[in-house]
Amino acid sequence: MHFQHITKLKLGFNVCLIEKNIIGYGHTLENLGIVYSKLDANDVRKQKYLGAEDIDKCNELLKESIMEIEKIVAEVNTEKAESNLKVNKQDLLEFSDRFSGKIKINKAYDKLLESNNIENNNNKNIQYVTENNVLKISNGLIEKDSVLVLNPYELAQELIYMLSKLKNVEIYENTEAEVIHSLKDKVEVITHNKFKIIADKCILATSINAIKYFKDIDFEICKNYTIVTDRLNNENAEKKLFVAVDNNIPNHTIRFYENHMLISGEELVLKERIVTEDIENKSFDGKYKKLFNYLQSIYKDTNIPKIKSCFYSVDIKTKDGLPLIDEVYGMPNVYCNLALGKNSIAYACIGAKMLQNICKDYYTKNMYLFRANR
Repeated sequence: MHFQHITKLKLGFNVCLIEKNIIGYGHTLENLGIVYSKLDANDVRKQKYLGAEDIDKCNELLKESIMEIEKIVAEVNTEKAESNLKVNKQDLLEFSDRFSGKIKINKAYDKLLESNNIENNNNKNIQYVTENNVLKISNGLIEKDSVLVLNPYELAQELIYMLSKLKNVEIYENTEAEVIHSLKDKVEVITHNKFKIIADKCILATSINAIKYFKDIDFEICKNYTIVTDRLNNENAEKKLFVAVDNNIPNHTIRFYENHMLISGEELVLKERIVTEDIENKSFDGKYKKLFNYLQSIYKDTNIPKIKSCFYSVDIKTKDGLPLIDEVYGMPNVYCNLALGKNSIAYACIGAKMLQNICKDYYTKNMYLFRANR
């Protein structure tokens, strides 16, 4: 439901949206607000599980999701006069100073030129660079306007506000789905306070609570850490409007937002032997210090900004890094739209579009890419 068109709901079915906590106060606050138009090239596991044709299909869906999100934001701003949601397209800079990373950058550059039929002397939207005005790099690839950046919390709040005005939509916060009974022609949802919701169909859209319904899938649960700097110098601020991805391992992402810098990375995989809270807490300071040291090593300006805040997010990944958009096995009429990984905003949009006709038992042709048993 996260990215279902408001106009679709006006013409559609009665909908009840329940949220375990306060809407927007969970993973939404932890999201960096970056929507990528392609799969993460640094995740080599995708090459193992996905063929070239499926990768191209996924990339096409991601590009469509960016246009869909822009339409949704425009629709919200049109229907609510005081709304001022902003989305911006920014350049994506992929870089690596390791030898193996340089080879990957060069291969990616050649592949992009080939796929877009671009000659080396006419590559305005795709550029190979050996330096950057803000970051210390010696090898990189720039794709113009290939990522969308936004404020996830503001978007969620505006969408919920608009949905709450519709007579066929009911929204309940602090309402946990404790038990889900899947029946032949309906679904019964029992909340934590023993209220019962009866519906024709049910969609699970919160991955951390929904993975218990997918016991046969080997999920990887990990924490991703982020530091946020104080305001940067205003000088050359316009040159800081890009998203940078370091293809070294561990993967680091740099985003500039309202003249602040967000540096994310230092992933910690939560294996059974280290899931105790005490051990996790001991890792926090070390991870944040590593990110700050990384900032010092990569930022060109000698005046390194101070750290304003730190936070982490808990991400869930499948073996190929893709989301789950499917009917839950053994639970008729129960579906999932589990937007996993760092590109969860785009995947939520893709899933909502694919599942909008499930009440008519209609399945879109590309849903096979995201099935649970793929």
